[in-house]
Formats: sequence, C-alpha cells, structure tokens
Amino acid sequence: MKKEEYNTFFIQGSSLSFSGTKNFIKQHSFQKIEGINDNPDILQNNKGNDWGVKDSTLYEISKERIVELANKNEPFLF
Repeated sequence: MKKEEYNTFFIQGSSLSFSGTKNFIKQHSFQKIEGINDNPDILQNNKGNDWGVKDSTLYEISKERIVELANKNEPFLF
C-alpha cells in the first residue's frame, strides 16, 4: 500500500507490545501505529480493564481517525 501512496494507519486498544504487534505492523510499513500507550489522553482515560480500552471506545476513536483520513482526499488503509 505504501508503494501505491496510501496513508496507512493501525490502531489497537491494548498495548502494541502484546504478541509483537508493533514489530509486525512496522514490518508491513504502516505509517501511523497507535496503541493504548501511544495516546494517553484518549486511550488510557477510557480503559475498560487491564487489557485495554472498551470496544465501544475504540470504535469511536477509530471513526474519528477514519474521518480524518477520508478528509485528506487521498487513498488510505485503516
């Protein structure tokens, strides 16, 4: 997707260190990677449990990110 000039974004409601997720996503050339520890203002204040944020919270955050990407009028992968 990077070669085709897509904006690439990955979000996860838990730690990116779990199961090597961050390394895996970086190896696949994602430009923006966001996990619970990367956005303390939004994600950590909405923790559902020790694992991560509530699915409903992650869904709302994801919608915001998708709208931001769509407003750029460029192709993206979320």
